Amino acid sequence: ANLYSGELKDYKKAEKYYLMAIDSKNILAKGALANLYFSYKKKKVKALELAEQAYKNEINYASQITFAEILLWHNKIEKSNTIANQFLFDEKYLTEYIDDLKEYLFLLLSKNQYQFLYDYFTSPQAEELNIKNRLKPIWYALMYFMQDTHPNEYLRMGEELEETVKEIVKKVEQMKIDYA
Repeated sequence: ANLYSGELKDYKKAEKYYLMAIDSKNILAKGALANLYFSYKKKKVKALELAEQAYKNEINYASQITFAEILLWHNKIEKSNTIANQFLFDEKYLTEYIDDLKEYLFLLLSKNQYQFLYDYFTSPQAEELNIKNRLKPIWYALMYFMQDTHPNEYLRMGEELEETVKEIVKKVEQMKIDYA
């Protein structure tokens, strides 16, 4: 199922094998299938059910991020933020799962969670972990969306990040549609 999901990009076969794995009591399969549904924007309700079961059965980085993302998809913002706080300041997560974190932050942007993100980036914990510098393009994408309240910060971006920030903004705008 992981091969079909990841490398071969065959949704139907991946789903088939994840369902078989769930039937065989594989504890990781529910979270993986929930993530597949999320990635392909399919079976929204089933994705939430599976993600919650996976999260309750085995709390790990994969189950946390998948559950947090799917909660956002369902506009359960507060609950998603609570789950996210379990990994947002975790050094291991920031190092080993940075791409997953970026996707989650993009989704937060698409859900207009600007103040939550601003508080995240400017918190003492984030400062200690150098998060603003590690995720500089996302910080400036946030500032793009918050230009009314922080106009000078967006102007500090610099030319070298301009194209990357534009790509992030475009992706976020698409996510607003895809995960409405």
